[in-house]
Amino acid sequence: MTDDALIVEPVVTAEKLASLLAVGCELRSLDFKQTVDLDEHAELVEFAKDVAAFRSCGGYLVIGADDQGRPTGTLSGSLATKFDEANLRQKLEKFLRPTDVISALHELDGHRLVLVYVPRHPLGFTVVKSVGEYTKPGGGQKVVLRPGDVFVRRGTSSERWTEADVEGLFSPRDARLREAHRMEFAAMVAAIQQGAQGQAIAGGPAQSLVWQLDQASFDGAVVEFIRRNDIVPIQLFLIRMPGEAQAAAARGDQDKFDTMLDRTISLGAVALTLGREELTGEVIECLTAIYQNPPEVGAGEENPLPRAIFWVDILARVEALGALAVVLKKWTVVRALAAQPAPDTWYSSWLRHGLTEAARSNVFPTTAAGHQEQGGLIPLARRVAHRLPALRPYVADDSGYDPEPGASIPPTDPILDALCAFDALAALVVMTGLDPAKFDVHQFYPSFGNYYSRRSIPYWARLLKDAEMREALLSGVGDDTLGRAMAGVAEVAQTVLPGRWGLWDISDETVSSFIRDWRVREANRQGG
Repeated sequence: MTDDALIVEPVVTAEKLASLLAVGCELRSLDFKQTVDLDEHAELVEFAKDVAAFRSCGGYLVIGADDQGRPTGTLSGSLATKFDEANLRQKLEKFLRPTDVISALHELDGHRLVLVYVPRHPLGFTVVKSVGEYTKPGGGQKVVLRPGDVFVRRGTSSERWTEADVEGLFSPRDARLREAHRMEFAAMVAAIQQGAQGQAIAGGPAQSLVWQLDQASFDGAVVEFIRRNDIVPIQLFLIRMPGEAQAAAARGDQDKFDTMLDRTISLGAVALTLGREELTGEVIECLTAIYQNPPEVGAGEENPLPRAIFWVDILARVEALGALAVVLKKWTVVRALAAQPAPDTWYSSWLRHGLTEAARSNVFPTTAAGHQEQGGLIPLARRVAHRLPALRPYVADDSGYDPEPGASIPPTDPILDALCAFDALAALVVMTGLDPAKFDVHQFYPSFGNYYSRRSIPYWARLLKDAEMREALLSGVGDDTLGRAMAGVAEVAQTVLPGRWGLWDISDETVSSFIRDWRVREANRQGG
């Protein structure tokens, strides 16, 4: 088998291990080791050298097998546990800059083996940052790593690079750059074509704005109508949409129903981005009209769309539009999206209503492991925002997003941050609007509590400092009402994920002191 036939991917499953052992020999991207003790300095240094070399090509290290991929049984349990991912990365960072290695412990036919995946560095190499040396068994020092060293895989060996290696290391990066430039040019051409298509549609009759248009053409047409200040086609579209959407839902045609919602929410997003908030307001009214009139299950058309799906599909798009409103600082739109009523007056808002009905009907997606996806409305809204360009004009590159339920979340994700911020602000809009005599902390489910507080708490702090934002979002709401709402929402958000730590807490001093001061005032009132 050659390196070209070896698929290098960030997978460390038992199936992947079995396929690598079946190769039966070492390759440039595959190395077998009988045993490694990460607490033995000499072995750690040699292992770090191999990892540095693998950063030039990407590949796997299998510990617990001989050179022909046969399990040896020499890797003890204590040695294997040292390859815990966090411990392994910490050990390697003594000599190398942060390396996103992935590791997993497996047992095959009674033998322990560790599979380590080393990703290729984006530049094609990594630079050693500190000295790695040890005393040889016979005496004398062996210097393996020096600051500034670069290692490559040459055959099945890890060696320092030479001038002959440079072109080979840089050529994949250069190819990626050329491809990126080609993609940018193609995107520019597509944008020009989309604009031309939009102009052609905008030049047609007033009824030419229809949901059957593809997404790019629809968005381009909306831009042209707004640029020409011709809102008649937009208003006609919004008048038709509630009836058409409800008819699709009554027939059980979720694909058409969701397509109509996509076009409607994109219209609201384009209008918001172009400063036409009054049109976004009309879109919200349209969505409210659809939401308030669900299809009758079992009546009329055959196979009507279940009400819970009907509601949650709308709310996923509402949250996505809310995220855009947060980014654009359109606080009155944030308030309007949060404060819409539910069909059942027991609920404080449509956000709480739809989420509760969806949970009761078990319509949320499940992960590959069969568990219900965590996160409330936010994962659904995140998929919508990534899929519809009009909802994310602030994100230049969307290529790294994984839509699968339960997929890992990158540390930096501006769309997720904006969704969490909207959800946290919406909670305050809803909770400050409750009758104080009937205040209930469970009248809003904080979906944002499923994520780290750094994604949402800064917006609570900003609300307390920015008088203009507070007036637009919570007009006439006093400190006591806001303090009660913040304390109540925070209480629920901190317990959204029982058994998990470090996700959401009141990590901002401005917010914590505001809530603390409210508690003191409340205690004095109760005591007085």
